[in-house]
Amino acid sequence: MSKKDKINFSFGLSKGDYNFKPHGFVYLSNRDGYQYISSLTYKKSNLDLSLTWQKIQGNCSTGSSHHLDFLRNQVTFHVINNPKQQLIFGFGFDYFRLKSKFMDGTHKQFLYHSFIENHYKLNGNLILMSAIRFDHHPITEEHLTPKISLIYSFKPGHSLRFSWGRAFKNPSLFQVYKNFCISPVCHKGNKKLDAEKIDVFELAYQAYFKTNFYFSFSSYYNIYHDILVSRSFFLSSHPYSFQVRSYNDKRMYQYGFETEFSWDITDMLTIKCNYSYLHLDKDRDVIWGPLSAHQINLGIIKSGSRFFGAFWYHWQSEGHYSLRSSSRRKAKIDHLPSYNYATINLGYKFSKYTFSFLIENVFNDKHRECIHCSKIGTYFTFNFSINF
Repeated sequence: MSKKDKINFSFGLSKGDYNFKPHGFVYLSNRDGYQYISSLTYKKSNLDLSLTWQKIQGNCSTGSSHHLDFLRNQVTFHVINNPKQQLIFGFGFDYFRLKSKFMDGTHKQFLYHSFIENHYKLNGNLILMSAIRFDHHPITEEHLTPKISLIYSFKPGHSLRFSWGRAFKNPSLFQVYKNFCISPVCHKGNKKLDAEKIDVFELAYQAYFKTNFYFSFSSYYNIYHDILVSRSFFLSSHPYSFQVRSYNDKRMYQYGFETEFSWDITDMLTIKCNYSYLHLDKDRDVIWGPLSAHQINLGIIKSGSRFFGAFWYHWQSEGHYSLRSSSRRKAKIDHLPSYNYATINLGYKFSKYTFSFLIENVFNDKHRECIHCSKIGTYFTFNFSINF
């Protein structure tokens, strides 16, 4: 292995109260369980390879056990890499294996993808970025998603960016295979779901000032197609009164903005703040959730050759969620109260080794992050990595 080759291996372990997403946006609350994650990366000149394995096991807030295995591989190759143009090609796969008492048996999914991305400098102030990605899913089948951006640097350190892109979200394993009843409701899966599509239009500005100050502002407008929603059905001749299933609904329109700033007080101390706003129409648009109109993240970051650390404070406003009936009318609007929590990350580096320790929800604020989950508290993560 030459000096230009770089290999990194890391392993992490989490323990405590937290929510996780078992492939998709469906949350479960973990109780008295563990989360393991390990990754291996390799870099050689224009070639990058990464392999990540994650395992979550434990008890949900309802007392039902779950076991999730997740494996991801990514290969990226820089075909052209010069000041005028960068052409990147990549491919990879995702593998999921989930066993839960919320489903019948064990379910597996294998997804693969490839992409090509091109950064081309049209002149001294204008850069054109374009990309296209191919994905295959065992249920929703093939997807092609393009993206294009135009970046204009009108003065040193200041730039404007306009971008358009198509993205999609596949149904989760729970939306497809769930099968459980908690009186008076039965939850059933739907194997005929399509992927949710979204067209994203974004206009952004960013600036780097000589006073070690960074500022950015971005606004976006999203058009959703085939939205993944939950609908309830009344079952008059069934021992359970209602059945809930996921379906694809019509279009939805959404807009918002995000702003961020950072200030390097010293070479090793930085303050960061992020605020995001999402416009919500509670009577029509909020058909999954919870979604919050306002979110704030405030952080203090300490960097250094040996010791490093960060303190983050998160606050978000009341979140809303709604459930559609079989006639596509609103059956119920629910909400989550606003909540806040703090996070501390401490680490130490020496030679080729790095150790870090994360405490999420430091002050044990008992809050909910999903509608029907029980309240969650503090959890801890330990991570170790080594460079070869």
